Amino acid sequence: MNDLPGKIDLKSVTFSPAASIRDAVKALDAAGTGALALCDADGKLAGMLSDGDLRRAILRQHSLDDMCIAIACTKPIMASSPVTASQALQLMNEFDIHQLPVVDGSGVLVDFLLRKDVVEEYQLEAESRDRLKKVCISSDASIAEAIAQLNDAGTGALVVCDVENKLRGLIADGDIRR
Repeated sequence: MNDLPGKIDLKSVTFSPAASIRDAVKALDAAGTGALALCDADGKLAGMLSDGDLRRAILRQHSLDDMCIAIACTKPIMASSPVTASQALQLMNEFDIHQLPVVDGSGVLVDFLLRKDVVEEYQLEAESRDRLKKVCISSDASIAEAIAQLNDAGTGALVVCDVENKLRGLIADGDIRR
């Protein structure tokens, strides 16, 4: 699986490539994601159908009874599972896309990421890394350094780590007062 928590119900964005454009418009509206993952009966990703694909199909006067795969992108940008927020965001930025299907080794859709969710997760990852840096202190640090770092961290405790960042203990405000 992915390192990202799934926020999209795959059933809401998975659609048959053989369905009509008319039915795809309804499904896309209901999904509210801006795109659908077109998957075969085995769940393998066959293409992506976006709002833009539908708009261009209307402009080209495609029949709404045509199969939606006829207007879809059949070689979509996708990620392989597992994928981190950083990797997903890099792909989305590189190809200027807002939806990213994630497939397993067999090409089966396992996740469907939206840029807004990935950005949120990426920001949480960055905040977590920053917070960890603030609360981690070397086992060689002095009490004065620990007091200063506790003050900067704004927490009631620091984690004591060795040079390999292995947890060696915890130092709290109360420890320093004693």
